[in-house]
Amino acid sequence: MSVLAKILDTLADRTLVPGYSKFGYRLRRRSWEPLAADALRGKRALVTGANSGLGKATAAGLAELGATVHLVVRNVERGEAAREEIAKSFPEAELYVDQCDVSSMDSVRAFAAGFLAKHDAADILVHNAGRHRIAARFRETDGTVAAGREAGRRHDDLAGRIG
Repeated sequence: MSVLAKILDTLADRTLVPGYSKFGYRLRRRSWEPLAADALRGKRALVTGANSGLGKATAAGLAELGATVHLVVRNVERGEAAREEIAKSFPEAELYVDQCDVSSMDSVRAFAAGFLAKHDAADILVHNAGRHRIAARFRETDGTVAAGREAGRRHDDLAGRIG
């Protein structure tokens, strides 16, 4: 990285917004070394909401880097379709579909218990599902209601149980 690039990088980082925008990305990408194809071999990754969009793209990227990837989804059929699509691009990938509705604490607890019965822990946990519902109200199966920030704690609970 040249002296000018280092100065610009420092300025962008200290002003925060430019450093974490398209400008910061363009400034820094030239100095990034590509990751090895097996950079995550031996690592276990969980991606919530991995049946479409950013979650599926993240799962594919992790699979490409050699991680064992668990697509943690609410709808298993859609998860299987995403798994098949990723497997076509990365036939060597080790991919699993696991059911968990992150809007339900009961589902999060059951998923975590089942996962930990088979595996020691997860090395990577990408929370992609359910954050857009943070302002919504959720009624649990025990009749309690979670709203606002409490609804977002399901992700924290999953991280605490798995990690």
